[in-house]
Amino acid sequence: MRERAETIRSEAPSDIIFTSGTTGSPKGAVITHAQSLRCYDVWSELAGLREGDRYLIVNPFFHTFGYKAGIIACLMRGATMVPQSVFNVDTVLANVAAERISVLPGRPPSTSHSSTTPSATTTTSRPCAWSSRGRPWSRSGSSSGCGAN
Repeated sequence: MRERAETIRSEAPSDIIFTSGTTGSPKGAVITHAQSLRCYDVWSELAGLREGDRYLIVNPFFHTFGYKAGIIACLMRGATMVPQSVFNVDTVLANVAAERISVLPGRPPSTSHSSTTPSATTTTSRPCAWSSRGRPWSRSGSSSGCGAN
């Protein structure tokens, strides 16, 4: 098994992520091993994910957030995965207590700012993760090193 793993090049494709087509037609984006590992190493660092954490993963594994910021990040950092199949506030709160959850990622917060007309609204989103260590994480703007080599 180790011999096979050692033959994989960092620039080799690891998966194909299909975009939703928000700004154009849906398409497949080929992602390399290096891109995934670099991106989710940075994400884990910014989120404060570390060995020994207990990470409640509510995001589905078929989505990049659950798959990469969940499974891949936990494998890279040595965190324990605690999957929850469906988001339900009562179940999340029960799992946080029962499973001693230390990390819970979530939907980026949105803030709305009205301009001079009531119908004009600007929404700003930032990625976030909650940590029981009292370190909420947020980052906006710049690239996190997730792009091409």
